[in-house]
Amino acid sequence: MAGTFSDFIAWPDRDEVVLVELAPSLTLSGFAAVGGGAQNSYQIAVVRFVSTDLFPKGGVYRKVVGVRENGTDLTERTSLATVDANASSWWWDSTNDLLYVRSSTGSDPDTFTAYQAFVTFYCATKGLVLNQTDGNGDTGVYYHPWMAGEAPRASAQMEDLLFGHKIAEAGDLVLTNAHEFWNAIVAPNGSYNWKNKKVKFFLGGSYRGLALARSQYVAVTTMLVEDVPRLYVNGMIGAAPEKEEAEESPSTRLMAGIFLFVLMRRCMEFQK
Repeated sequence: MAGTFSDFIAWPDRDEVVLVELAPSLTLSGFAAVGGGAQNSYQIAVVRFVSTDLFPKGGVYRKVVGVRENGTDLTERTSLATVDANASSWWWDSTNDLLYVRSSTGSDPDTFTAYQAFVTFYCATKGLVLNQTDGNGDTGVYYHPWMAGEAPRASAQMEDLLFGHKIAEAGDLVLTNAHEFWNAIVAPNGSYNWKNKKVKFFLGGSYRGLALARSQYVAVTTMLVEDVPRLYVNGMIGAAPEKEEAEESPSTRLMAGIFLFVLMRRCMEFQK
């Protein structure tokens, strides 16, 4: 018997789990022509598992979920052949850690102003494996138990109506970092771009001995990364501010081995 979210949320003694899926973009350069029977396509290595030095048993999984050429999103395909047959296409061969692209013009992607791959990292309030396709164990993804707390602390914001109206929800996402994984992933001079990138939250868990499938987890909210602290305190990455600023900064109050993401969810915005 499969559990359902409606039964889960109605059960008083349920075990709640919050999933968080973070999707920064990765700057791409160094494409190579595929050649052979795919004359229109280019390839670049994008590995599934990163930080294998910190996690020698396999590393941390990341999934390619999108590709953007300058400001335009390309269309995902299911094979190299379908990429080669369609302009503005991409396909990630996760088995071989290769990303295939056919640009909008057929030119080398390195000749464009910017090429980005959007990737997702998976965390939760507890460690668990969830099949991204129900019943298919080959699609299982491990959510690392790195989320501290159940949800970002949120507060509403509103600008002066004389200068325009803006309503937003802001909050913090706190992730454990004793393993130092986030140091390289959010480094200011690193390969990942975090500003205005999406962070999605989902609620689910188990009840009466039934664990919800991934499809039964309900989306709670999607927020955007407003900032990642440029601070080096107890293992955090970045440039330390002046002492006076450090005393006032909420980031300096974080425990060792904790990393903070400042988030914002824009609900409504217009200018007069």
